[in-house]
Amino acid sequence: GGSLFVEDVIARFEADDTNGCEPHLVNLINTSQRADSWGWNFGDGNTATDFNTSHTYQTAGIYTIVMNIANNNGCVDTARQEMIIRRTPEATISNDTTICEGDTILLAAGGGDIYLWSPTESLGNANRNITTAFPVEDESYSVRVVTIDGCIDSARVNVDVQSKPDGYSLRDTNLIIGEEVQFDVSSGS
Repeated sequence: GGSLFVEDVIARFEADDTNGCEPHLVNLINTSQRADSWGWNFGDGNTATDFNTSHTYQTAGIYTIVMNIANNNGCVDTARQEMIIRRTPEATISNDTTICEGDTILLAAGGGDIYLWSPTESLGNANRNITTAFPVEDESYSVRVVTIDGCIDSARVNVDVQSKPDGYSLRDTNLIIGEEVQFDVSSGS
């Protein structure tokens, strides 16, 4: 008589984070039993054959990680894990600018659903995509742009504040086209 030996290969793995914002890194720990080879398919066109592996998802979507294992006698098993990768916003912001001392300027951001501006002291509303800024000196404002899913990007805008020159007053004068007027700005008194 012969003897019968049954081998049971068990495909199993743990993913450290199955839900995140692009680009999203997932580390995969192989906890399979009695396997001699491993193959990973990340569902986005990329594969690996390492025992433990990691992968970065660059694009938002729902992906299924498939792990195929085998032993040298031809026994196989498969394990799966769904990955949810959310869109990361691309923050847009006003261009750097210069204003005169005492002036205000509108700052605008885009790309998300929630806006968090800082520093807040010289802003009209730090929680809107468009806010009024009234800095008293050069200021660098940053905005965190957040999607409804909680993915975040940030951007920065610099507002330089130009001091007003010492004031000189000129008396009102009517001019005829072509006529010249002379004034002296050499002394402030």
